[in-house]
Amino acid sequence: MNSANERRPVAEGDLSRTPFAHLLLYVHSNNLSGTLIVQRGGFETKVVFRDGRAVAAKPLPRGTELSRGLLELCSLDSGAYAFWEGDLLDDAREVVRGTVNPYLFLAASLKGHVRDAVVASVVDRFAGIPLKVVPDFDPHKFGLRGPDAGLAQALKDESMDPETASARGRQSAADVRRLLYMLLVTQNAMPADGSTGTSGVRAAVTPSGFAAEPPRASPRPGNPSQSGSDRVRSSRPAPSAPAGPLRPSGSAALRTGSNRPAWQQLASMRPGSARPRTSGRPSGTAPPRARDVPSARAPSPSEAPLPVEALDRGGKLRRAEQLAERKKYVEAARILEAMLADDDSDPDVHAARAWVLYQQLAGQASMRAVHDACARALRLDAAHPRALYIRGLAYKRDGRETEARSSFRRALDADADHIEARRELRLARMRRRK
Repeated sequence: MNSANERRPVAEGDLSRTPFAHLLLYVHSNNLSGTLIVQRGGFETKVVFRDGRAVAAKPLPRGTELSRGLLELCSLDSGAYAFWEGDLLDDAREVVRGTVNPYLFLAASLKGHVRDAVVASVVDRFAGIPLKVVPDFDPHKFGLRGPDAGLAQALKDESMDPETASARGRQSAADVRRLLYMLLVTQNAMPADGSTGTSGVRAAVTPSGFAAEPPRASPRPGNPSQSGSDRVRSSRPAPSAPAGPLRPSGSAALRTGSNRPAWQQLASMRPGSARPRTSGRPSGTAPPRARDVPSARAPSPSEAPLPVEALDRGGKLRRAEQLAERKKYVEAARILEAMLADDDSDPDVHAARAWVLYQQLAGQASMRAVHDACARALRLDAAHPRALYIRGLAYKRDGRETEARSSFRRALDADADHIEARRELRLARMRRRK
């Protein structure tokens, strides 16, 4: 039988064990195509990947670029995910399109999105171990500037353990640890003496409970053996080559571009949230059916939304964006203002407030409140693409075309994939030709 109801995801798991940024790196490293569905707080986010890069998602805050809209997923400490073959975006409504550069995305996630526990799970494994950045590391690949670029260069010239790097860095100790985390999970920093080598880096980002040995081909074709709590399934028969590790091919719609086995990638799509149901199953028998495994289906959006008070900071920000999309600007503003009263150091929240104000004040003469909100975001992050883009829209509404074009250009400099800023610049050029 091959009914739609019995379709299985290629892989499933939970963000409590495999952070979203690690999933993004894994999909990119393996050049996969398909749809990742993440459930949290009673609703789901769908992210479409093509040839290893995220190219579309829904729902995301209106007016945001794809990369910026996905950053909130890096803040989640839990959330069931399922990776399915094909493009599962039902229609074009509310779909945000673009192309996410996984390296720039990872670097952006360090600014208030990556959880400290995730950083610690990687960096703490290298306490007291001198680290050195690989010779061909390019800081521009990650958009590194200032102290971050300087520390990366220092680690190319001289090996340092995390404690020494924190003491010598010009940024805060927390920022140094985030930079080291990024360098480690992308294999741009390694133990200087090679004593732990790649296996040490892999162990740092592989979920606990993941089998030390990679899975072997099942005695029965088409049924790869399972280890860990989250499974990667293959719908194709096993090759006739000698038994060996399987790469998570999924189906004909999914492609892998890496020559390395999947478990050698930095982030596995098989985190462990519960033991697999393999106990007592004879070797070679079929794995549990999708309906027998609670996480083996795409997350359902039918659950009632959680109250705002029960949401984490990322969930509150998303709820405010959803309310603004439904033109409930007062309710959205109330959530954002409460967040800022609690902690006003997050440029994303200031930018979201600027966007709500921009829509709320449509048709009014003054954009002063929007400019003020953008200015607060840009004081915290001078290269915040969304704040620069919204400020450009506010300048445009004020009739200040030169300043608007400058802001759109800066937004595009900060994020080369910012489709909306590129479109506004193109429209500005067309207006100038008339």
